[in-house]
Amino acid sequence: MWLGRDWRMDIRHAIAHGALVFLACFSRRSLARERSYQNEELALAVEQLRLRPAGESWLVPVRFDPCDIPDLDIGGGRTLASIQYADLFGDRFAEGTARLINVIQRILDRQAGGSLS
Repeated sequence: MWLGRDWRMDIRHAIAHGALVFLACFSRRSLARERSYQNEELALAVEQLRLRPAGESWLVPVRFDPCDIPDLDIGGGRTLASIQYADLFGDRFAEGTARLINVIQRILDRQAGGSLS
């Protein structure tokens, strides 16, 4: 982010207007915090997710250690914990990274295809 910018406003704008993918990152340490800007960003991302078709990958949970993904209601009878996530730690790091790159590539390809029509 540029110096002198309101980073909260910039993050809100990015989430609501143009983020091709939202990586919701979790760890035991981040989940242990009572208060966090991550909660506000996640709430904004869930709002945007609800506006998208149910089968569209956009919000991707990522775990940095063996923690539980929050069972947050995302609408349509779904929860955040029901979304397939990537593990970026331990012996699952390489597989998780490959899966994450793959889904981001599919999102980019979908976006490129949609912008050409």
